[in-house]
Order: sequence, then C-alpha cells, then structure tokens
Amino acid sequence: MEPSLLEKIELAFHYNDATWHNVFLTLVYLLVGIAVVVALIPLVRPLFGSLDHNRPRRHPLRSFALRSIVGLVLLAFPLALFLLLSVILLGAGNARVISDPVSYEQSGRPVSVMLVDKFLANTIENGTVSGTSQAYAYAIDTESGTPIWKTGIGSAYEPVLLGQTPERIVLCDGAGLTVLGKAEGEKLADRTTLEQANVALQGIFPEDPQSYAWDDKNGRAVMRGLDGALYAVDPDTLQGEVLDGEDPAAYFDESAAPQTDSGRERLGLIRSKADPESYLSFLNEQQAEALKQGTFGSGGSAPASGAAADPRKRIYAGQPPRTGAASAAEWTPVGESVFLNGGFLIGKESPDDPSSDPYRISEFPSYDSLVQAPDLPDLQVSHRKNREAYEQTARELLALNGASEGPPFRYADPESGKDRLLIVHDAAAADNPNLLLSAFDPEKGSLLWTADTRLKSIDGFSLSGGMLAVEGRAAQESSYLILLSLTDGHSAGYDFQYDRILGF
Repeated sequence: MEPSLLEKIELAFHYNDATWHNVFLTLVYLLVGIAVVVALIPLVRPLFGSLDHNRPRRHPLRSFALRSIVGLVLLAFPLALFLLLSVILLGAGNARVISDPVSYEQSGRPVSVMLVDKFLANTIENGTVSGTSQAYAYAIDTESGTPIWKTGIGSAYEPVLLGQTPERIVLCDGAGLTVLGKAEGEKLADRTTLEQANVALQGIFPEDPQSYAWDDKNGRAVMRGLDGALYAVDPDTLQGEVLDGEDPAAYFDESAAPQTDSGRERLGLIRSKADPESYLSFLNEQQAEALKQGTFGSGGSAPASGAAADPRKRIYAGQPPRTGAASAAEWTPVGESVFLNGGFLIGKESPDDPSSDPYRISEFPSYDSLVQAPDLPDLQVSHRKNREAYEQTARELLALNGASEGPPFRYADPESGKDRLLIVHDAAAADNPNLLLSAFDPEKGSLLWTADTRLKSIDGFSLSGGMLAVEGRAAQESSYLILLSLTDGHSAGYDFQYDRILGF
C-alpha cells in the first residue's frame, strides 16, 4: 500500500493539498523554465537576427550543451531539497475517513460521498511532526475508484455527514450546516447564507456535531439551536423552521450525554418556604408532562435523558402525586422564564438537620404519613399501587439534585430584606457554554436581573457587602474573579494571569 521511492518522487511533481509543497513546486517549475529558456537562446538566436561577425563564433549546439549543464548544476540543490522535503513531509502526513459514506447513483454510475480528514505535515523537529488538518468531502465512483469531485470544508473539527436529498448532500462542518450539490460538489449554502435567508436561524447554529441529526423521513436536517429549541432546515429550499412541541428524543440518542459541567453547581429541586408541602423544581416540557401523566418515574415512559433531553427548563411548583397519576393542577409553572439547564446555585453545606433550612430537601414525607391506609382489601391494592408510584416519582425528583443535599444559596434583598435565590443556567445550548446567574424572587416567581459571568465553571463564591465574589475558570482554564452586584447584576472582574482589571 505504501508507494515506492520512485512513486513518491513522481508524486512530488504533482500539486496536492499542502500549500508549502505547491509554492515550492511552482518555484521549481519556474527555475526549470528559466534554465530551459536560457539554454535554448543559442539555438533560436540565429532565427531572429544576423550574427556579430566581430565576435568569435561558437557552435550553437555546444553553447546549448554548456548552458544546459550549468543549469542542471544550479538546479541540483533546490531540486534535491524539494524532493527530500516532499518525500519526508508528505510521508509524515496522513488521511482518514471520518464518516460513514452516503451512496447514490449519478448518470447511471454508483457514487459514494465521504468525509476525509487530512493531516498535512509542515515540519519535523526532534522527531515531533507538526502541521495542519484539513477536511474534505470526496465523491468517488465506486466502480472505478476514481474521484468525481473534491470539496474542501476547512479545518473543521470532526465534521459529520448528515444525509442526502435527490440533488444535495448535507453535512456539519464544525461551524454549522453546509449544503453541497451532488453534480459537482459545489457549496450551495453554509451557515452564513442560511442565516441571511432565514431570520429565525440567525445566531442559533451550534458548532457541536452532536447537536445535529438527520430526519430521513422528511429529508431535512434537525438541530438543537443555541437557544435550546429544535430547528429543521430543508436543504432543497434552504428554509428553516422551529419545531415547536416536538420531542428531541425523536431525533437524538439518549445515550449521548452533553459535554457540559451542568449540575455540579446547581440544584434541580428545593422546598418552597411559603408552603412546606410544596416544592420548586426545574423541569422541561417532557418532564412536566410525564409528572402530569404519572409516568415520571423509571417505570413507564420516562422522560428522555442525555443529548435527547430538552435543555429548556422552567420552574414548576407542586408535589409528588398521591393518587397514582397527577393532575395538571398539581404541577404548575412559576413565571414564564425559560432557563437552559437551569438550577438553583448550591450554597455551602450545612451540618445542621435539613429540616432547619426552609429550602433544603433530602427526602419526601412517606406516603403513609400523607394518605391513611384503607381497611378494605380491595382498596388496599389501589393504595399500594399509589404508594409505589409516589415513591418512584419522589426518587426521580430527588435525583434532579444529583448527589448534593446542600441548600440553595440565598441572600437578603438590600431593600426589602426578603430572600432571593440565584439561578445558574447556560448562555447557549452548546458544549462548555458561558454560565449565567439570575436573581429570583421565590414569593412572586419573578426574575430581578440576569448577568453573564463569562465563566465556564464556578469553583467558589462569597458575599462581600452587596457584592457576590465568584471565582471560576474561563475557556483558557485560567482563574478569574467576577464581582456581581446583588442589586442590579452589574459585573466587573479581575484576571489573575495578567494582573488586570476586567471591565464589562
């Protein structure tokens, strides 16, 4: 499979995808051309004028031979250097197919389209190879093995070939969607053109390939937008639409967990201080509906998890159903605000009994303490089933807090003195998004302000007067200090790496 040395030398004189090689090869061809022209001058000079009889005559063939030899000597070093670099560096690169092929027939010939990631070596120093990676879409005639077309899609990280329509190929190029024509592989649309043609798609294209899926039934690309909503893009018309009310689990694999740190610093369930028998929980639409239908527990049709779960959550108030199936009135939304992977900011662990904190919850009351067991045997069977459903739902609700039993962080409003809670949520439905903090009034169910922390994780925080000092890390893994005003959410910060004040 590996080409011989002679084949590598022959391939060196072909243009390829390495920029340095193509520039060097052009210079070699240019030098060869100059050498050939200079060598041919003695042969063509008599054709364009009379000879100077006062100068000693030299046979044209002799002059041609001498100039050719001098030209070869002068070309020896750059040519040898070019061949040496080409053979070594081209051999140090590699190419790998990174997607399952999409196959179809074109003009009666079988064609397969696949994505190829090419590593192009630029230097080798102390045994370490450095270079760049470029991704390409190839259309190959699967009978002859000859390429029909090749289209570069940039230095995309793990691009994904999504699907096809009768005339077009759709892929994710690491920045958004790209649509190619099957005939010549021309780019018909990319993220920029799709945003220009669709106001609803502007600013919502995710970069994570796991946020895209192919709807083969309808011949369209489906994506989880940065705002958490589902969108569909028709590659033939280049039109996009919001898929309101559709379940993400119909398109995305539940086993593919999102690559975020969501959950480490947030609680999904707390107790309501105003009504100790009621609870506040962050739920998406599918989870809320499952609660109403009594199927929220692991039995029955449990809500989707992982990448298939809807990250758009609202705060609901209610309690586990006591009659086997909850009614719509038992879990009602608090306010209209939607949070991406939202949760209450976890406060410091308290050694006190959980009951001493009005918001903290570690377990629900037992079913028998809420509903008296009936004496009649026929009713006891129903009572037992209801108890199992209650306990199952209670376990699933408590699981929203993960392993944490800490209380939610709260502070006293500087003006009213009433409790305020902080909500942690993501700025976008993407890998490693910025974290937002929102102040929440639990009595009125309203938001007071929202601030962008510019952090990817929150590692610690403390109160300092009317300011919240938050320490965390950004994309570069450096630590920053973000100062948030608890009055209006105004923020400032400090960069420890460069010892500079950050103004937002």
